[in-house]
Amino acid sequence: MSLLERETQLQDLARALADADAQKGRTVLVTGEAGIGKTALVERFAADAAADHRILWGACEALFTPRPLGPFLDVVHALGGPLLARLENQAQPVDLFHGLIDDLRRHDRPTIVVLEDMHWADHATLDFVRFLARRIDKLPGLLLLTFRDDEVGADHPLTTTLGDLPATGRLRIRLPPLSRATVEDLARRSGRPAEELYRVTRGNPFFVTELLQADGAGVAPSIREAVVARARRLPADARAVLDLVSVSPESVPFATLRQACSGTIAGLEPCLERGLLALHADRVYFRHELARLAIEEALPPLQRREKHALMLATLEAQHARPGGGDVDPARLAHHAIAAGDGAAIARHANFIDFADRTLL
Repeated sequence: MSLLERETQLQDLARALADADAQKGRTVLVTGEAGIGKTALVERFAADAAADHRILWGACEALFTPRPLGPFLDVVHALGGPLLARLENQAQPVDLFHGLIDDLRRHDRPTIVVLEDMHWADHATLDFVRFLARRIDKLPGLLLLTFRDDEVGADHPLTTTLGDLPATGRLRIRLPPLSRATVEDLARRSGRPAEELYRVTRGNPFFVTELLQADGAGVAPSIREAVVARARRLPADARAVLDLVSVSPESVPFATLRQACSGTIAGLEPCLERGLLALHADRVYFRHELARLAIEEALPPLQRREKHALMLATLEAQHARPGGGDVDPARLAHHAIAAGDGAAIARHANFIDFADRTLL
């Protein structure tokens, strides 16, 4: 799929690059949720600029033991020459940092330094970012950082680093989802239900692209793998909350979730901080229906039934209380069927619509 609805962001990057060409380097933050198209935007920008600029790439990795200075080492290896020799001779990091500054100053073309996925950066890499960003304004260069801002909370090390950088010369570009009109147009061209595509993707370009290319029922493997990989990095109590919310096709009232978790809901916070779940008007829900389906499908069958049984018991207890009539009886039927609870299915049979596939 071609780059859509990113003209404004490309123009912002072009203006920042023009400043860099005039020896007034800039630091640019390209942010947004996973799958929003940060890499696609930067690759397009770099391709447009490559004729007159040198492009250096580095990337952080989601490793259990991150490489210290991983993105910086990528840049040094791309440069080669004297700086790489200094690295191989075990020069101190600060000497290597100064070496890169000297290289940027002397090179015959302005340089774009791209460091991707900074939400996974180690502390040494963050030190490098501080070092370069504080000097970039006097260099013919652009420092371009990408990261998932929905995974960078107030206590994230990257937040502290960005707060330490000079406010002048810094530009933040946050990528929005694709518009409903664009998503529905793409769906119609592919012969897919337009409203349904937007409902389940909410304009996330990765989800849109993968769903349009998918063949068959269920969540595309690429989507499921990406979502489950993010979920696996959650603490155990947070993953338990995420799994529980995934079995509900609708948003879950905060009070219901608290009761289902025996009053302990600390695991919700990491899910909110990393953008997997959202909380609005006292209800908890997945930001993307495809993400919910991916997590639910990834549950082993027995665990899935147990989650449905827990939600059923919690909702039935609420329904039995005075004023509990606001519990949707159809949801009770849904969880009863998914839990394989014959007695509960009989209790809620009047509310089962066997033509509604979401209940089967």
